Amino acid sequence: MSNNPLTYRDYLQLPVVLSCQQPLAAPQVDDEMLFIIVHQAYELWFKQLIGDLERIRNAMLTGHFWLAHHLFGRVYRIQELLLGQIDVLETMPRQQFLELRDTLGSASGRQSVQYWELELLSTHQDVPAVERLPGLSSEEHERLTRRMHEPSLWDAFIDVVERMGLRTQQSLPDSLREISQSPDRYPDVSALAGDLQEYDERAATWRFRHLQMTERFIATRSGTGGTDGSAYLSRCAARRYYPLLWDSPERATSSTVDLCGAGSSGER
Repeated sequence: MSNNPLTYRDYLQLPVVLSCQQPLAAPQVDDEMLFIIVHQAYELWFKQLIGDLERIRNAMLTGHFWLAHHLFGRVYRIQELLLGQIDVLETMPRQQFLELRDTLGSASGRQSVQYWELELLSTHQDVPAVERLPGLSSEEHERLTRRMHEPSLWDAFIDVVERMGLRTQQSLPDSLREISQSPDRYPDVSALAGDLQEYDERAATWRFRHLQMTERFIATRSGTGGTDGSAYLSRCAARRYYPLLWDSPERATSSTVDLCGAGSSGER
């Protein structure tokens, strides 16, 4: 072991971290550094969110409801940070953004593996086989495949509902109505339902702001990810992770999660 004292620089591996911002545009685009930093910051926060959502899921599965509720509080704060990064990115002049798109080529936020891990951790009901996304490394393919076969937050919530003695499957809408109407009788599952809905609402808010940013920057142009740009994101903006928590039991239906909106610039 080295006798040199641990420094702030070494603990955070700052020489490595600060060497990862490498602008590629030629001629130079002044705000490309901003663009890179915002997206790298997204990936770092995605990493934290993945860990927190895993802990929330496991806490629900093991009956540690206080811990799940506590961690949801931190998830909300991180979601606020992700939303704020759109405000920062929108300080980039539109013309610079358009000039940078030529440098990006086929690179797209839709290729963010961590984003899709978050989607699968949230709910993988009816999610397409995202492990077949183009350009995946073998390690990324394994990660997404594993996520598709492990419980999501919604799966863990259904497990909690069942342990409360309530019926699921076709009777789930009735059970959710009973929980909503009798929160004192089912305090834990009622609180978790509220947490999931809050998480879902904040994710939907981010998707809508992402759509607005995309419309501001590229208008009707097609997206770098091979879709129709803002029109594609518009179709995603109304999506909910947990439609049964939003709709009345009489109208509730499951929704298909499309491959949409990955990263803060999923469609650039």
